[in-house]
Amino acid sequence: MTADEVPQRQLFFSRITQGTQEIADLIISLWEAIATELIPIIGSNGFDMLFARSVHLTQVIYPWLAPEKTALTASAQFTALKNNLAGHTVADAGAACQALFMSFNDLLVSLIGESLTTGILCAAFSSAATDGCDKARSIERE
Repeated sequence: MTADEVPQRQLFFSRITQGTQEIADLIISLWEAIATELIPIIGSNGFDMLFARSVHLTQVIYPWLAPEKTALTASAQFTALKNNLAGHTVADAGAACQALFMSFNDLLVSLIGESLTTGILCAAFSSAATDGCDKARSIERE
């Protein structure tokens, strides 16, 4: 399975390209859903560090993505991300957030594995998205 075929990446990309909300609001709502699923497993500090590391890796390509130095909690990081996205086009914001999600996904996979990552992130994207993940997982097993 190639990186572009990973179910959770496909779902994230489809959600941000088909959203009817403002792109920044949609992206933050997706990150909040991811945080809601992960924090009970890895804790607030674990999520905050994982997200911050993902932003750090992504800002090599998108330097404007960098949050304020004081943005240590997920809430503060999400606020900084939303503010940074608001100053860019939908295409630029979408591309930066896809890169950010890919960094986050790769880090999470390296920590807990592909299967668990897929399950957690699919759960974050609602029951409709979970159906898509279930279908992708069944194809992956074949």
